[in-house]
Amino acid sequence: MAEAREFSSKKSSNKDIIKNLPFIDLHGYDIESARVATNDFINDNIILRNKKILIIHGKGKGLVRSSVHETLSKRKEVSRYYT
Repeated sequence: MAEAREFSSKKSSNKDIIKNLPFIDLHGYDIESARVATNDFINDNIILRNKKILIIHGKGKGLVRSSVHETLSKRKEVSRYYT
């Protein structure tokens, strides 16, 4: 006798997707450390063949955010990013 299975058709929310992305949290980093960590994180994820990653830069004065944006804009492997 075949057993019937019910599958959920519920779409994944953005929160579910984000929870499963590799991420780095740059809270507390200075500008130069954030730049180096961002580049290292990108390099590691290229090796791991991860196409999407999450970089958390925090708020504050926006210095780390600016450093991250500058780093991302200079990387040819980064096709797009969102803030």
